[in-house]
Amino acid sequence: MGQARVSSMLALVLQACALGALAQHSSVPTSVGTFPFADIQVYYQMHVQNKGAALVLLLHGAKFDSETWKKTGTLTLLNEQGYRAIAIDLPGFGKTPKLPYVDDNARAELVLAAFKFAQQQETQPTPMVLVSPSMSG
Repeated sequence: MGQARVSSMLALVLQACALGALAQHSSVPTSVGTFPFADIQVYYQMHVQNKGAALVLLLHGAKFDSETWKKTGTLTLLNEQGYRAIAIDLPGFGKTPKLPYVDDNARAELVLAAFKFAQQQETQPTPMVLVSPSMSG
């Protein structure tokens, strides 16, 4: 993926995050469910359109969960712009239970597991972007 394409994608993601709550968006089918990670099931919300498009993985801050990205319209806006977006509840937030142990590598391993899960929905590899605001970084 070229540098210009990455910069363009990143600009759109930032715009979607900043302006999502201000715009009216159409209703887009959302797939919800869980995927396995360590000893828990991680809850996700993902727009199922735009197969083969670049994937945007949305994490959340300490006072939020995946529902925040839906309420602000960010999931829908990214979908309308031709991207796939998946928002997850981090362990101990929203509908994802806490991990039963402490692991310094858990956050990196969770991001990898989420990308692998989302990639399994595709027939070929797609570009991916991680949005990790506040404490999720």
